[in-house]
Amino acid sequence: MQRRFFLEQVGWGLPTMLATSILGCTQAKPKSKKLLVLGGTVFLGPAIVNAGIKAGFDIALFNRGISNPDLFPNVRLIKGDRTIGQKAYKDLINEDWDFVIDVWPEESYMVNDATKVLKSYCKHYTFISSIAVYDHFQTVGLDENSKVLEPRSDKGKWEYYEEKVHAERLVRKRFPDSHTILRPGPIKGWRDSEMDLAYWLTRIKKGGKVLAPGNGNDPIQFIDVTDVGNFAIKCIARGLKGTYNTTGPRQKLIWKHFLEQCRGHYNPKAELVWVDETFLRQKGVQSMRDLPLWVPLSEDPGFMQISNAKAVAHGLDFTNIHKTFTDTMEWVEQTFKNKSENVDLFTNAISFEAEKEILNEYMLFKKGQ
Repeated sequence: MQRRFFLEQVGWGLPTMLATSILGCTQAKPKSKKLLVLGGTVFLGPAIVNAGIKAGFDIALFNRGISNPDLFPNVRLIKGDRTIGQKAYKDLINEDWDFVIDVWPEESYMVNDATKVLKSYCKHYTFISSIAVYDHFQTVGLDENSKVLEPRSDKGKWEYYEEKVHAERLVRKRFPDSHTILRPGPIKGWRDSEMDLAYWLTRIKKGGKVLAPGNGNDPIQFIDVTDVGNFAIKCIARGLKGTYNTTGPRQKLIWKHFLEQCRGHYNPKAELVWVDETFLRQKGVQSMRDLPLWVPLSEDPGFMQISNAKAVAHGLDFTNIHKTFTDTMEWVEQTFKNKSENVDLFTNAISFEAEKEILNEYMLFKKGQ
């Protein structure tokens, strides 16, 4: 269950067709396809919008105009508050849309309203879902055909993952032959508000002895936000329909290699001390809560080993991991540059003092063996 809650806190060119005149001697510039982005100004949204701009789409944003209102001054904004129901979409039905990309909703009622209203005005609907929809994470290599969980009958008790499952079903129901659903895992990079990847980069940068969890063989998955944005646009540009796991990296990454790349990027002198998983449990250290992004194989072997083979086969590309590191840290530094140095940015992770204490105890423990 904790895995699903974690996921909650998570340029491609259009193929062109030359239109020949009746006389067959002149060529007209193809009209840009109209793309409506629901949301678009927080984290994944901007990556999608930027990719859409590069691809030449005629883009309009639909949101309240509150979050980062000056982010895209040259992109048309249609203001609306999705929380008020179907009447929020009244200004969208005055025109037809080639594509809609629904970025944000954590509540399925918003998707219900949007798909119900826009099904007569939109040719294709893309929804950003999550790997949280899968029934369990005990199986390695979950793919798009793997079983998803069944939401409880009492909607009043639904959690994030149940809302996402229901939202996916609504999209398939209203756009049965013209939908794309993306299921990302952890998304990192520019504009990422989470402090999980940033924790490890900051900790390595600080140097000294660094508590490294387990034996280094546990897998880790995350994808750069620009890669999800680019793939979302690639799907509509190429007419790719259906469901795609958009997880990264391209090939399996384990903690040993991940932290070594962190060291190489920020501080080769940092010393990794691999602390046995059993010892960590005895000290009350919990995966993900105290050590961000760490999900040991003993708990959920499939959570960080979701198959991305289908998306890769259809053109999902991956940013170099070192660029993701740089973008993540530059965003953190930009966001918190006016904060006091005493502000704890990593309340979601073990404190430096607790880490040091555990490391001292572990080294004594190893000496006594």
